[in-house]
Amino acid sequence: MSQKLNVAVVFGGKNVEHDVSIVSAQIVMENLRKLDKYNILPIYVDKYGNFQYHDSLQQMDTFKDCQGCDFKDFGGYAVELDAKAKGLKFTKKGGMFGGGKILEIDVLFPVMHGMNGEDGTIQGMAELLNCPVTGCGVLGSALGMDKVLMKDIWKANDVPMVKYQWFMRKEWGEKPEEVYDRIEKDLKYPIFVKPANLGSSIGISKAKNRKELGFAIEVAAHYDRKIIVEEGVENLVEINCALLGNDEPVPSLLEQPASYEDFLTFEEKYINEGGTMKGIESKVKIPAELDEKMTKEIQDMAVKVFKVLDCSGTSRVDFLVDKDTNKFYANEINTIPGSLQLHLWEPSGVSGEEMVDRLIQLAIEKYEEKQSFMTLFDSDILKKATGGMKMPKE
Repeated sequence: MSQKLNVAVVFGGKNVEHDVSIVSAQIVMENLRKLDKYNILPIYVDKYGNFQYHDSLQQMDTFKDCQGCDFKDFGGYAVELDAKAKGLKFTKKGGMFGGGKILEIDVLFPVMHGMNGEDGTIQGMAELLNCPVTGCGVLGSALGMDKVLMKDIWKANDVPMVKYQWFMRKEWGEKPEEVYDRIEKDLKYPIFVKPANLGSSIGISKAKNRKELGFAIEVAAHYDRKIIVEEGVENLVEINCALLGNDEPVPSLLEQPASYEDFLTFEEKYINEGGTMKGIESKVKIPAELDEKMTKEIQDMAVKVFKVLDCSGTSRVDFLVDKDTNKFYANEINTIPGSLQLHLWEPSGVSGEEMVDRLIQLAIEKYEEKQSFMTLFDSDILKKATGGMKMPKE
């Protein structure tokens, strides 16, 4: 029997989506436990950025009465990275007997929503330490988080989207009238205002006039230094499509979220009846109520979006369909963990445990391909170097 792989599930994080990450990680670990092929190493990052390890972190009850837990609350271990070893290793510090212990990690499975996790930072850590990581790499994750750069790349690749403007918080603080004028010149109300680098519907507001626009900008500016504003679609249907794969991603069935608001709020996603994490069946239609032609067009466009943003593993692309014109627009992409749409993959024929297993295998596949690339190149540049050398031209 082959040796089990050590999979580190890293979750929590120093960001406003910290609690959502805990819920997502519990679902990932629940499905990993159904597979008799992985050892689960739960690594929790608290609200202050401290890495911690303990087996009890696999249980939701550990967190129920704990806000921003300290590892002392559950007898856990502080964790430090060991950059000397090949591959990713964590050195466990403290505990009952003190000292250190190495936790060897074969695959890193990040389940960290938002900044300092979903944005490419933890993916970069894994790459530097030569460890396979599930989901997108540094670039795909970073582009998936920054809605402005995401849309700029879409524009260059003829991806349909609503009109948008963006500005920096500093500009809003110094020249609000210029920001107002630029937005109102280019966009029609209603307008959606969002922090450029955030998810879970946090900090998003709808504005129907200048007064509401100013309030919405103030809200978004509390969460990010870059703000994006988008022209709204009045009579819209939201459609989501998940993808699974590396170079040739396979699209899922389409889902049609049912919301009482103009967009799914944080409460609708994660709290009311379990939100998208549990009990979502009562809030969505799968498959979406679209004809075969539009369904195929949206799935094909989701694949294109995945590829142009250099994504891998899994992602979910959200679309807006204008019921008046029957046109659709790409709205945003969600990389791991916002893309772990187990409720969407199960009707598509992929169970939860098959999904997480496939993500781990895709991570190893991507890692092994990268190891085949040449990283060493011998040259005479150092032999010929002198104290007065100029910077070499590329």
